[in-house]
Amino acid sequence: MESYTPAIREPSKVKIRGNMTVYSASLPGSGPLLTFILNVLDGYDLKPSITKSREETVLALHRIIETFKFAYANRMHLEDSYSEEVLELVDLLESKDYADQTRPKIDDKKTHDPDYYGVNVNVQEDHGTAHMSIIGTNGDAVSVTSTINHYFGSQVMSPSTGILLNNEMDDFSSPNITNFFGVPPTGKNQIRPGRRPFSSMVPAIVVDGNRNVRLVVGGNGGTQITTSVAQVIIRNLWLDENIKQAIDAPRFHHQLLPNLIEHEVNFPEDILSDLKNKGHELKKLGDNMLGIIMAVATDENGRISANSDYRKGGEVDGF
Repeated sequence: MESYTPAIREPSKVKIRGNMTVYSASLPGSGPLLTFILNVLDGYDLKPSITKSREETVLALHRIIETFKFAYANRMHLEDSYSEEVLELVDLLESKDYADQTRPKIDDKKTHDPDYYGVNVNVQEDHGTAHMSIIGTNGDAVSVTSTINHYFGSQVMSPSTGILLNNEMDDFSSPNITNFFGVPPTGKNQIRPGRRPFSSMVPAIVVDGNRNVRLVVGGNGGTQITTSVAQVIIRNLWLDENIKQAIDAPRFHHQLLPNLIEHEVNFPEDILSDLKNKGHELKKLGDNMLGIIMAVATDENGRISANSDYRKGGEVDGF
């Protein structure tokens, strides 16, 4: 621990309409996937009026879900290697051209089997994660996510330091080990000396054209983090919902494998029925909830609003 030095790298970033820029964690974080999702969806001009029409709402949700599926297909090819191949993919994910190439592949009338999106393996889950979003009195912003992977990590505490040890090795894709779903591991994200496993964490900061902080957001919830953060950004920045509305709204998740939409119990049944008619399989999560988001937002007058997700114990505080 004494000899450990953190790697300081350029963040993933994407410019979206409204002259705003979204910054998020670069590899091994999922920032490149978040930028890809926002790049693709920015081309659909999502706006508040879609919520007033059932047909427009279903179409928007379908496009978001399909974008998630393409994002998680690309996730299989990312790792903490910074090889030429991986860096080229990151550049693609952050480019407008790649988003423009992806959008025509989204069929507004139906969904597809996983191989259509270019992947045939599964993703790992991680659960022992916490997030804080902060705006300081001087306007500085911090979005930080920490994790020990599963609940209580390895469930082993060091007797000398009292530190609970993580089980982050489980986030690697291990050769010749079939995962829980009976699917072989991906060829990327392999265990290597000095390498960190790929992570779903996407702490993000959004600034406007004057470099003023507009939104600080992040969360926990394993592979659900990326899709949950994306939904809150969409609702707050594009659908004009306040930060509480954006976080409290019923959420859904699709990670391509398994090929189904996981949704919270309070998701509107008529919308779910229409999504099913487009070919989507559905899974209601019962008492389980999707992702835990903590966010701080500001308006054009500099007024600060914050919300701690009701889905897990947490609070908003001021200093």
